[in-house]
Amino acid sequence: MNAQIETVFYTARKAQAIWAKTTFRKRKEILKKAQKYVLHHKEEIVNTICKDNGKTKIDALATEVLPVIMSIPFYIKKSKTLLKPQKLSGGNIALFNKKSYVLREPWGIVGIISPWNYPFSIPFSEIVMALLMGNAVILKVASATPNVGMCIKKCFTSIGLPEGLFTLLELKGKEAGDALIEHRVDKLFFTGSVPVGKALMKKASDSLIPVVLELGGNDAALVLPDADMELATQGIIWAAFSNAGQSCAGIQRVLVHQTAYEAFSYKLKEKIETIRLGSFDGSETSSQNSEDNKMNIDIGPLISFEQKKGIEKQVQKTLEQGARIVAQSKIPETEKIPFYPVSVLENCSANSPLMKEEVFGPVICLIQYKNIEEAISIANHSSMGLSSSIWTKNIKQANEIAKKLNAGSIMINDHLMSHGLAETPWGGFKDSGFGKTHSVFGLEEMCRIKTIINDTLAFRKRNIFWHPYSPKIYAGLESMLSVLYEASLWKKLKALPKLLAIFLSYFRRD
Repeated sequence: MNAQIETVFYTARKAQAIWAKTTFRKRKEILKKAQKYVLHHKEEIVNTICKDNGKTKIDALATEVLPVIMSIPFYIKKSKTLLKPQKLSGGNIALFNKKSYVLREPWGIVGIISPWNYPFSIPFSEIVMALLMGNAVILKVASATPNVGMCIKKCFTSIGLPEGLFTLLELKGKEAGDALIEHRVDKLFFTGSVPVGKALMKKASDSLIPVVLELGGNDAALVLPDADMELATQGIIWAAFSNAGQSCAGIQRVLVHQTAYEAFSYKLKEKIETIRLGSFDGSETSSQNSEDNKMNIDIGPLISFEQKKGIEKQVQKTLEQGARIVAQSKIPETEKIPFYPVSVLENCSANSPLMKEEVFGPVICLIQYKNIEEAISIANHSSMGLSSSIWTKNIKQANEIAKKLNAGSIMINDHLMSHGLAETPWGGFKDSGFGKTHSVFGLEEMCRIKTIINDTLAFRKRNIFWHPYSPKIYAGLESMLSVLYEASLWKKLKALPKLLAIFLSYFRRD
């Protein structure tokens, strides 16, 4: 196995050296083919996502395939600009002769370890960004969604990339992480749990391999008294429960002003009782096998029974600490598929799993607050800070509140969907990780910056601060500070002769 990994890295480095010299125009044309591939194979990809992950067809199309197709033209346009030399404006007139610019160069080999909850869209965007910036990519997909990984592989091996530039690493999770780090990938992108992210970062630190981590979330939604209750309940239900609640940036804590709490909770309960759960293949009932019926499913099953057991344990502990279930959906009567009912709890203790941990399932907690300061305090009282949302008609107030929330993305009258906006940076604060993907900032993560500094006085004999040192040099440097920064005009004028003397030393040999 070690020899195989060495071969992967050898061919990747060889291919990357060729790719880095390839013109941007050619890179662009090849990556456009990836967009066409996804567009023309969208049904196959959607069905594969549904079978591997369990999500509904509409979720697979709307949150996985559609964002990928929409994002590629954006990344092409922005990477073209970023790859041009960027002039830097001068910082001080005293160093007028120094003219600088930066170049963005590829890291080399970028390693990507992607999760099972969004197995197509998360790695695909990162692969496109890495390739546009001139890198090779080694991808490890989650063991739970191997067929989605094969869809990605088919795409990138069919568009004309140099052999070895893209590799799908078919190893188990820890094995793959260890292999990428031990064989010195140049940069590592990981999306997954907080504990695994910390372990990878610790291992990568031994070789000073830079990492970008997108980890867990425990997102809060703040519902203000003036919120449109129809919009808020509908939006929060989607953001909390789509993908069966298995979204790192899904809503988990819903903070509602006490004056709106009764109306909000009533409308929320009403809607939740009509949510339809089902599976892609319809095996739990005989009526869901048609394509039309597949489109009528709102929420699919969990990824596994192991996942279901974890959620049950977290909910049970929360209930034991005084919480109660106030709304719950029905689930299909089957023991073959890991369904979990959409559930709303209230009276959750501040130390309960629903308030402190990431619960990767269709469960939320309702919390009443008295004033906005209390709501902000509750929202920020979490070890994670991935995203948050504010639901209100007062957009000005919402923007002021957003500045006080400790999260990487704040959405107003929406939630979760910012991951689908190619132009917005994606990444959180605190235990939710660091670094960014998506947007110009995500492209920046795919390159290293080299600074080149030219001297316009190429005919000079020396710099004014070079050896040999003397009292005259010290006095000249002092005079420079006086001319530039003294408030007194007299002191400026008095310092000019010494400044002129030191300036002339540029052109004298000592």
